[in-house]
Amino acid sequence: MKKFSIDGKTVEIDDQKTYLDFYIRDGEPALVSIDLVGMLMGMEEGNVPVDDGLREYMEYLERWATDAPRKRFYRGLRAEGVTVLSGEYFFDGEGGEKIIDNLENTGRFAEYFLQELYRK
Repeated sequence: MKKFSIDGKTVEIDDQKTYLDFYIRDGEPALVSIDLVGMLMGMEEGNVPVDDGLREYMEYLERWATDAPRKRFYRGLRAEGVTVLSGEYFFDGEGGEKIIDNLENTGRFAEYFLQELYRK
């Protein structure tokens, strides 16, 4: 765990976890790594502003706290042979569960971050 002091508050992050985001751009799936530790370092040093833009970005990432478990559920159904009409097939291949876990890491951290800095 790493600790950072941001706006007079201590924020902790598990620097051993992987944090990802997934989206569709021009009809193509995009899976990207997010350097949340670097972002927190930038905030602590004053190089990344703690503002409404950051809050909105974290709210966007927070969706993975609910979307990742849903994707895991649909992946499990398809593995059992159930036909599922959704766009969740991006996570069916080898390593799909790990990707979903890493997306959920992102959502859980975003929830925590928003609670610590914006919602108290």
